Amino acid sequence: MIILLINKMLFTLLILSILNVTRNGFLISLEWLKEETQKVKIKMTSLSLLLLGLSIAYIITSIFTGVSL
Repeated sequence: MIILLINKMLFTLLILSILNVTRNGFLISLEWLKEETQKVKIKMTSLSLLLLGLSIAYIITSIFTGVSL
């Protein structure tokens, strides 16, 4: 019962990580494709960068080891 609950939480965390990486990738690609006159430096807080790094690390770990316990 506890293992099943933990597996569901890990799968949910994987989905949220994928959404986080997708969102940040989309925002970065929008900034990259803007014209030179409209370009603004991308502002990402340290917490946002930390969460992005953890999301990427969790996705890579899940690819190699799987999601379940």
